[in-house]
Amino acid sequence: MITINKLAKLSAELVYYFFMFFFTYTAIHKLANLESFRRNLIKTSLFTPATADVVSWLIIALELSIVAILFLRRAQGFVLLSISLLMFTVYISYLHAHGLYEVCGCGGIMNGLSYYTHFIINICLIFSSLFATYVYNKTDLK
Repeated sequence: MITINKLAKLSAELVYYFFMFFFTYTAIHKLANLESFRRNLIKTSLFTPATADVVSWLIIALELSIVAILFLRRAQGFVLLSISLLMFTVYISYLHAHGLYEVCGCGGIMNGLSYYTHFIINICLIFSSLFATYVYNKTDLK
């Protein structure tokens, strides 16, 4: 018989593997298409070409760091993941509010999404990561 606690742990594990794949995939996609990613940052008009170079590398490094931290310390990794997702959601909302959001330039399967689709997906990702954070902090899964 499966209990609520076991179901929560299983769900958190699935969320963990999803985010490991998702963040690795998006970082590699951005790295493989670095110039396109950089151009998308510049198109927002928030970044100069010089700052877009730095920001693009920092975002890739952040995504790969999150993967590494998730691998080593899941509970702490999910806290960092949740914060980064929240910051990115605020960023795309800022772009949208100021008429600077055209389509998603994240790369991969997210590329080309409308703002509203991207926003809903991000909210779901944030809640998933908060759920996993809670489960990993309250159970022996750490």
